[in-house]
Amino acid sequence: MTDAEGNVNAALLLITDITEHKQTRQERNAERRMFQQFFHAVPDICSVQLPDHTIVRYNDLGLKTLGLTQEQAAGRKCYELLGRDRECEGCAVCKARENKRMEFAERYVPEFGLYLEQRSIPIFAENGEVEYIVELLRDITEHKRVQEALRQSEEKYRRMFESSPETIVMMDTEGSVLDVNGRIEEWLGYSTMEMIGGKLWQLAYMPQHDKDELKTRFAERMTGVDVPPYEVEFVTKQGESRTGLIHA
Repeated sequence: MTDAEGNVNAALLLITDITEHKQTRQERNAERRMFQQFFHAVPDICSVQLPDHTIVRYNDLGLKTLGLTQEQAAGRKCYELLGRDRECEGCAVCKARENKRMEFAERYVPEFGLYLEQRSIPIFAENGEVEYIVELLRDITEHKRVQEALRQSEEKYRRMFESSPETIVMMDTEGSVLDVNGRIEEWLGYSTMEMIGGKLWQLAYMPQHDKDELKTRFAERMTGVDVPPYEVEFVTKQGESRTGLIHA
């Protein structure tokens, strides 16, 4: 303020309380830093997309996998980054957008030679519409490889099991029959279903003294004792006697 001669003789200060505004800004900055640190620390490929698949951002792992910078990825459709011109079949992002809930899918991506588990999480605007979709992609290639190796091993075992010229009986530690190959029906006339679930020495197709022998030898084997091969008499479904040499 000035006097009549133009000399400054006072000052007027206008003070606005911005404490709450500053605190809110600091909280938002803290939330932003927390999100950024979490986003890039996630051990999965993570992206934020618009509902039409336009990329907003990728985390560091996503950019490394794609071989792109944030600037090169942002603004493009996710499927375009794979060299495709349309949405991927069975895409969980599409399902999340349509169903407005988290969706899962498993996909093989030939461009990377990877099997990926896809989780898509919709983020809603105030009006309840889907505003963004967070997509998480986990590399499950090794898991799939192990699964396939196990499947092949099980198939190989099953082929050997069923094609064996010997009768093979699998039992648990209590002596209950878990599985038996088809040779049993050729040999004794009993189907596998007639045997599975029962204890071998409780079934009707052997004399009592052989049941006792089998039960005793089985108990010994379950304690780790090496039991030499032994003979057991069986009775076929037609009432004929058969002698079996048991190896356990």
